[in-house]
Amino acid sequence: MTPAHLKTLAAAALLLAAAGARADNNTGMPDGSHDVSFALTAFDTPRSEGGKRRQVGALPSFTGRWSNGIFASLGEVGLDLSDDPVLDWGPLLSYDLRQRRTDDASDKGGLDVQGGGFVHYLWASNISFNSALLYGGGAKRSGIKLVADANLSMRLGPHAGLSVRPGIEIVNASYMKSSFGITPAQAAMDGLGPYVTHAGLKNLFVNVGIDWQLSNKWTLNSGVNTSRLMGSAGHSPLTEQRLTVTEYVQLSYHY
Repeated sequence: MTPAHLKTLAAAALLLAAAGARADNNTGMPDGSHDVSFALTAFDTPRSEGGKRRQVGALPSFTGRWSNGIFASLGEVGLDLSDDPVLDWGPLLSYDLRQRRTDDASDKGGLDVQGGGFVHYLWASNISFNSALLYGGGAKRSGIKLVADANLSMRLGPHAGLSVRPGIEIVNASYMKSSFGITPAQAAMDGLGPYVTHAGLKNLFVNVGIDWQLSNKWTLNSGVNTSRLMGSAGHSPLTEQRLTVTEYVQLSYHY
């Protein structure tokens, strides 16, 4: 087991330990209560950051919040440790489809798991600002990534809503080098010149989503996430296209 995997498992253990140690309830939910939905999400997404090859699939998931502060959604599990009704913070585990370098021809799949913390600020009832600092990203799973975004939601009618979420991702040198750098040894194999990367802004993104409430139990969500690579990532010889798009459709059942 690699050091990166050990550190990610340690983050998971800390999250579970914190959840077990927390006895108070400041979520506004009745003690012992929970709110859970199950979902199936179909997606069409790039196989690698900056790559032209794509992958299509479907993933089951659940979204939930418990009175002890634990929450889960597609791509993340966390614990809210805050007593403030508008400011949330705590540990976070994030997971996503394994990202490959564009010069990785293998078809090995799997998930990338990153651990860290989050901060969420509710500025208004329909506007929030969010950030997460995560370890375990990049092709070698040893990079650090800061994600910051704003979320604006609005109703389109009694049964439909729209959300717009613009944001940025900033990564450290290890993340950038493992995903977009080219060493002399790699250059000899790829036929590309060596390329030195630097820490900094990796990409800008905006996610636009629409939800329809089909009934009291069923909801249909669809959306498009557009991302543009910047800095060392955008100028890397490995980057085949700086602008990439992910589409998804999700059907969820509220339990």
